[in-house]
Amino acid sequence: CDWKDGGGSGNVVWGAAMCKFTDAKGEKKREYELNVSMVAEKQRGTWQFVLMHYSNVISNVSKQ
Repeated sequence: CDWKDGGGSGNVVWGAAMCKFTDAKGEKKREYELNVSMVAEKQRGTWQFVLMHYSNVISNVSKQ
């Protein structure tokens, strides 16, 4: 990931990152970037995600 940060206090932690991923759909290789964020809370002794979000920026430029 190009950028990542996080922190916490007591029973709550958070994290965020901007990461590059690659995969394949059929024979076509894909590359994309995602923004990922999460919050976790310790509940009854176990860490649980209470929020997880991801998004990506797409171009608004039309292809001609």
